[in-house]
Amino acid sequence: MLMTILTNAYLAIAAFAAAQIADVMTTSAAIRSGRGREANPVIRWVMQHTGRAWPIVKLAITTGSAVVILLYAEPLWLWPVTLLTGAVAWSNSRL
Repeated sequence: MLMTILTNAYLAIAAFAAAQIADVMTTSAAIRSGRGREANPVIRWVMQHTGRAWPIVKLAITTGSAVVILLYAEPLWLWPVTLLTGAVAWSNSRL
């Protein structure tokens, strides 16, 4: 039963998308409040070079990553990234 759930591509994509959006929202809130900063050096570089468009670029990068995972691996492989991103968003929300 658990493997059926974890290998469901639609569920994996939905969870991945929700985690990415939560990360963008909580990162933005933490930065605006002055209590946080972007820890990922790649996304920090994106922020510095794209200004307020950084969420679109970040979501494009992560969407591309998800597509590669889904094309060349199983939906199961989206879950570790989803859980890590969700943990980051949760941590951001506590700042």
